[in-house]
Amino acid sequence: MKYTPNPDWKWSYGDPKNEGVTYLVLNMISDTGVPCCFKTRFTKMGLGNPPAQDQSFVIEDANLLNAYMNGLSSTQQVDDSICFDLALNAVACERFVYLTNPLPDYFKVSKSVVPVYKGQIVSLYAKQGGVGDFIVLNNQPIDGIYKLMLLNPSWCISGYDISLGQMVRVPIECIAPSRLFEQQRRTA
Repeated sequence: MKYTPNPDWKWSYGDPKNEGVTYLVLNMISDTGVPCCFKTRFTKMGLGNPPAQDQSFVIEDANLLNAYMNGLSSTQQVDDSICFDLALNAVACERFVYLTNPLPDYFKVSKSVVPVYKGQIVSLYAKQGGVGDFIVLNNQPIDGIYKLMLLNPSWCISGYDISLGQMVRVPIECIAPSRLFEQQRRTA
């Protein structure tokens, strides 16, 4: 089904799968007029700047969605069927989720400086080993710190588990080029 953002899309709250937890949801209408409720990965309690009930999906949201879709599809490693879901979660993360504390001490300093822009796919390398893939949520750093959203199903950083959709905040020197692009170049 194809979805084109429009003002009839509304941010709301609900428990679409009857899990007993209230999530941020986006009530959408497909291009053919079929209603759909998209459940984000974020609970109402995890929102620092929650939208009003039935707040419209505005131009800012559509621009973010476009930037994140472009970044995700550029890797050719992220399946098209999940790009839309990841991009919608990135919009919700950027707009409504609590800011986390910066975590520069957990990550290695990158050997290569990369220009960082909204929607870009990047990697972080943990000091204790492991690598995670992220989407950049902002064009300019806030107090020298960038907001990133995890794209991997989960990642353990220094004994702390984070999961798909969680935000981390790091300085630019920790941000490395995406390993997804590197894998693509080495793959036949």
